Amino acid sequence: MTIFQQMSVALVSGVLALFAATGAHAESAAPKLTTVRVAERVGDLNYAPVHLANALGYFKDEWIDAKFIQFDTGGLATKAVVSGGADLCTTTYGGMMLADVQGAGLVQTVLLSAVPGLVLLVGGKNDVADVKGIKGMTIGVSGLGTPPEFFVRSILAANGMAQSDVKLASTGNGTPAVTALTMDRVQGLVQFDPLVTRMVKDGQARVLVDTRTFAGTEKAFGGPYVGGNIAGTAAYVKANRATVKSFNKAIVRTLKWMQAHSAAQIVDALPRQIYYPNAEDREIMVKAFEASKDFYSGDGTLTEAAARNVVRNLKIANPKLDFDALDVKTTFDNTLAKD
Repeated sequence: MTIFQQMSVALVSGVLALFAATGAHAESAAPKLTTVRVAERVGDLNYAPVHLANALGYFKDEWIDAKFIQFDTGGLATKAVVSGGADLCTTTYGGMMLADVQGAGLVQTVLLSAVPGLVLLVGGKNDVADVKGIKGMTIGVSGLGTPPEFFVRSILAANGMAQSDVKLASTGNGTPAVTALTMDRVQGLVQFDPLVTRMVKDGQARVLVDTRTFAGTEKAFGGPYVGGNIAGTAAYVKANRATVKSFNKAIVRTLKWMQAHSAAQIVDALPRQIYYPNAEDREIMVKAFEASKDFYSGDGTLTEAAARNVVRNLKIANPKLDFDALDVKTTFDNTLAKD
């Protein structure tokens, strides 16, 4: 082999070694996905943006690997975060405040729902004309000590009724709740969509109070009142601020995507196995989103006025809890939802 050939071989070998080293360095330097464990109450529309963010690939764009842990109620999801079994949870601002007044130490990181989305239903054949007509009824709620219960209590107070004017019963969600109403074990029921839209379509229920819109929310709660959110313990948020902001960036991007797309397009982007495993339920989902046009937050932030009105209503429904001990301004951090 000539000296030139020897030099050529050495040069090529050096270049290949350089490329190999550069490639190995690039691979090792590539950021890894950060796992975020999300405890969630699955199925209702409050938390659809979380699953949309995952389905659209927005979490991966922010190097977040969202691991979902499913629970039957938002209260159980909240407890999972407080106990350390999850990092963040889907809950409601009101539900979070109920936990905080009892020492949970949670903070909202991003708002999902600009209105509560709660609906008070009566039986499809019940001719009650207004809220005063529910006096003497048994009203079904997902569980005692939950936002649906306090929704009923707020409605009673707003209409000058006594808390004893109705009885409350825990019916759970889904099929058990439907059965309780149709079998007349309860005469009223508080639920979220898509169950509300399905029951009305099937003639099983009629809407009496509707907070899926701004107008209905103002009427029911005497001002702005928000719904679903993402929350974590103050300790977790402080220690993982960059991760939380990345998670929220994907959520806010999703909220803006939802504003730019139709109800049908949103439904088609949702994971079917969670929201409509049966193809024939797609129409129900589309109608539910159409009925909830005011539902979702535009930018993931919460106003202090809305926060204080939530607390005002919770105090009415829970006079024995010391909400005055909470500093409302520390229960949410809008900077976490901004770039």
